[in-house]
Amino acid sequence: MQRSLAIGLVAGAVIAVAAGAIAGLAVANAAPDYAEVITSKPAFARIKVAERVCGGGGKASGDCKEVERERYRQVGYDVRYRFGETLTTVRLGRNPGIGARFPVRDGRIVFIEQKGATDRGKP
Repeated sequence: MQRSLAIGLVAGAVIAVAAGAIAGLAVANAAPDYAEVITSKPAFARIKVAERVCGGGGKASGDCKEVERERYRQVGYDVRYRFGETLTTVRLGRNPGIGARFPVRDGRIVFIEQKGATDRGKP
């Protein structure tokens, strides 16, 4: 009788430990419910602009020519974020701010405009 009680207790303990381990793995492997912003930097594009340049007496002298010049225009923000153990960069139209969190729905990150987002650096 004592032997069967000991076997029952040991078997119960083994089952309890195994169930706990399985539950722990499920929680450890669960995907996070948000992505967190690590960095956010202004992103620029190089554009060519035609300018009319006149020499000597100005536009009246007729000594003018079209010149192409390069300019830089801000096109958004390169935002680096962490989702679980993965770091990824995406370009957004607004600066979400470091530490901002984007929700995850159906396994996809939802990049929403958040209150308090800034347009710093916009020309």
